[in-house]
Amino acid sequence: MTSAEAVGLLQSVCNKLKMNPLLPSQVSQLSNRCLLLPRGAHLRRVGNMNEKDVNSVVTNYYQIGLGSVSTLALNDLLVSLMEEPCFDVLRTQEQLGYSVFCTCRCTSGVLGLSVTVCTQATKF
Repeated sequence: MTSAEAVGLLQSVCNKLKMNPLLPSQVSQLSNRCLLLPRGAHLRRVGNMNEKDVNSVVTNYYQIGLGSVSTLALNDLLVSLMEEPCFDVLRTQEQLGYSVFCTCRCTSGVLGLSVTVCTQATKF
């Protein structure tokens, strides 16, 4: 597919979906969707809406700050280096959960790294 064909396909999809550009007021609302966290420890605990469900998810999120191409590349590299040891230690050795992973996050231009463990809450 050439770049002209790709642009034509995108325009066709936008026309079919009746998409319009965002208004300036809508754009300003989008910029306020991510906050810079102050340094220090923060905790947010949310209970399960289904009281019979014994599954639990723990996510540690480390905010890096405003992103650039170089910091995004470094964050991706860090996640690539962490994936296997993270799984090996937390899932295989410590057996903390049935799903363990780390991931790079980019939310509204703010970079972060998270380590997530999905487990049975009644296990421990």
